[in-house]
Amino acid sequence: MNLMMFIKITTLLFISFLMLSAYSFATVPQDTIKKVSEPLKTTPGNAQKPSSPGDPANLKQPMIIRPGENQVQGKDPDPMKQFSKKELSVSPSQPKKTTDPDELKAEELFKTGSRKGSQGDYNGAIEDLTQSLALHKDANTYMKRSLAYIMMDNYPSAIEDLNDAIKLLPDNVKAYFTRGVCYYEINDFVKADEDLSKSIELDPKNALAYNYKAAIKYREQDFQGALANYSEVIRIDSSNKQAYTNRGMIRHYLKDFRGAIEDYDKALKLDPYNATAYNNRGAAKLTLKDYNGALMDFDAALQLKDDYADAYGNRGAARINLGNKIGACDDWQKAFSLGMKGVTELIAKHCQ
Repeated sequence: MNLMMFIKITTLLFISFLMLSAYSFATVPQDTIKKVSEPLKTTPGNAQKPSSPGDPANLKQPMIIRPGENQVQGKDPDPMKQFSKKELSVSPSQPKKTTDPDELKAEELFKTGSRKGSQGDYNGAIEDLTQSLALHKDANTYMKRSLAYIMMDNYPSAIEDLNDAIKLLPDNVKAYFTRGVCYYEINDFVKADEDLSKSIELDPKNALAYNYKAAIKYREQDFQGALANYSEVIRIDSSNKQAYTNRGMIRHYLKDFRGAIEDYDKALKLDPYNATAYNNRGAAKLTLKDYNGALMDFDAALQLKDDYADAYGNRGAARINLGNKIGACDDWQKAFSLGMKGVTELIAKHCQ
């Protein structure tokens, strides 16, 4: 396994924008854990849409988060699909010696199905793997077909295959982990947590499983639980730049702004091109009334991502606190043009 590690989260993993303060702006960091609104459909290119500012307790219930990479500079935000692509490309293991014609044919279909999956032909992979299973039931074949279903966002079918794989191999850590992620994708967080916990029991160094458990805790607004799980991710993989960004976000929600800044510092040391970390660190500094420091971070975020609505909104907050009303209004107007509706009241109050 490899954060987003693998599976969709790898993500991740990205919920509201952050504005703060002297004018009673809300101080919520840009979420770095992906959200979707449709239970069976992921939208890799549409995460981090601006949302209304507000307290974490007021997060919209339909929102779901998924761990994954920052969606900056074209990075794939979906660690589960990263994992699935990798596993589909894994060469078939050494076949068992057999003279049974059905098993020999099943092995050949498994190989061709695996090859098609690695080339992105998921329908072809499913067809060959289905024929293979008709000839010989095999846990690895069910696993492989489940990955093809995941790449097509067909999580219910993937879960059925993973159920069969686990029946044949009850201690298959990848099967529990992958099924847990599938349950996560269809919003069944209870079953997702059970499977992720089982995968950790079988493999205590499964950082991605902890990452998804953190996302579940976040979704349940159990920020202490999310913090504990992100800390486990970092304990296992201290070079996981996204985990530092995510833990910093959680610390911000817990009002540990200095701790959040420390995590963003570490994230940026690992990845100086992380626009979200710059924006979120600026948000924490804004809350601590370090307006000049915040301004520098928002400038850096916008140099990396010039259509970053949250950063424009936040920079406007820094500028208004520094007495730069014209600059603040320019930023809020830009944020509004990029879809951030939450700045309309600020524009009406300060920019008319």
